[in-house]
Amino acid sequence: MLNFGNGAFPPHQMRMLPIQRISLILALAVSIASLDQGTAQNVLRPDRVLYFSAGWRVNGPLSQNVLQLGTIFRCGVAWCVQYEEFAGKDNLPRVPLPYKHEMAAPYGAHRCTDEHLTTILGVIHSDLAAKAIDNERGFVLRVDNYEYTWERDTSPAGGLVLVKARGSGNDMMFDQPIGFAYESEDRRGGRLNPAT
Repeated sequence: MLNFGNGAFPPHQMRMLPIQRISLILALAVSIASLDQGTAQNVLRPDRVLYFSAGWRVNGPLSQNVLQLGTIFRCGVAWCVQYEEFAGKDNLPRVPLPYKHEMAAPYGAHRCTDEHLTTILGVIHSDLAAKAIDNERGFVLRVDNYEYTWERDTSPAGGLVLVKARGSGNDMMFDQPIGFAYESEDRRGGRLNPAT
């Protein structure tokens, strides 16, 4: 007997239905049963943002390392990703930020040199649609030209670790993938105080 909410649907009555309706009922039952399968709901919480750092080595005529810093977040009913990518073959200049590093040292004059923080600017990829697929230990994330496999870190630190990275839509595996990710309730992340 099939159960549909508040009542049952006896199988002998299905013989009276046209084949199209039976197919429709079965398709609906399968789609309802698989709604929570294949999504990363158990790992990715819609009310949180996942910050990540991922890197790997790309072998080719000119081998290089690639680094990505980004966020995975809920946008409407889908998942979105934005990341900044740094290719090791590029000699990226350091750019000063409007923030200063201030620290009291436990030695000497008890002060460190207060310097402006600097960064390097990579290629920014914003608001890309992503597909997150749950697996037993974490999730697979497909975005842009990449596919990442993240697993839950079982250490007390928690978070996620990158176990595999490859090109999306092809079988090109990247060597030596390394990465970590952590959840935050705040999409803006940590706050820095502007330099005075």
